[in-house]
Amino acid sequence: MKTKIEQLREIVTNSVNTNDHHCVKRMILENELTFIENRHMEDYFLVAHKLISELNKNDDVMIGPGWDWMIGSHVCRSLGITNLNPSDLGITPIITWGKDNFRPTITIEVDDESYEFVNKMIDEYEDKRTLPINIQSSEELSRIKQITT
Repeated sequence: MKTKIEQLREIVTNSVNTNDHHCVKRMILENELTFIENRHMEDYFLVAHKLISELNKNDDVMIGPGWDWMIGSHVCRSLGITNLNPSDLGITPIITWGKDNFRPTITIEVDDESYEFVNKMIDEYEDKRTLPINIQSSEELSRIKQITT
């Protein structure tokens, strides 16, 4: 059976190899994965990937591109947690963030109508784990949804 970090590395590698992730820099990606492994945060990224993947399957839920640190992460881009191109943002990679006890928090940006549904999903994950996943309602996403429907 594969360890959690082996699972995470496999998902990230497969994603980079099969999807259009030419913007992901392999050296930075490897540095981020090493950072994640050294701090035993792989479960956090696996859960966030699973949660975002499930939310993306629901056409009624509109999810934003990400907040704070995760928009500059090559691992988050590879996992589909953010859809922004980290190379275009000029943000310092994860390897130089914080202190040894640094624990990121994923903030999921959703439109107003989806807030309750997503909040219930997050509660289900947080009941089983002590992972920092927050939800942020976005008026901008609600406006976009109104225009597109």
